[in-house]
Amino acid sequence: MEPKRIIAMTVWGNRVSPVFDCSATLLIAETRGSHIVHRRFEPFNPVMEKQTADIFSRFQVDVLICGAITDGQSESLIKLGVQLIPFISGDAVEILESFLQH
Repeated sequence: MEPKRIIAMTVWGNRVSPVFDCSATLLIAETRGSHIVHRRFEPFNPVMEKQTADIFSRFQVDVLICGAITDGQSESLIKLGVQLIPFISGDAVEILESFLQH
């Protein structure tokens, strides 16, 4: 069985949110290999760093795909062990599927 990986993505509608710090929703996808096993949408307020850290820890997020992100936010997430893939834009599902193929 392939290992489980949790990928989070800031979304705005069906697109990657252009700025992490202004996002209100995370798409959280549980994956195995190149397959999405489960996904959910989780509301959050990225300005509240403790709440953000709690969400990333609770869901055991391995990777964050997002648009622009401030240095402070990125440093906080990296300290949690989250692999950060910033400055991404486009259709959220297409980007997630493309990420899983590589």
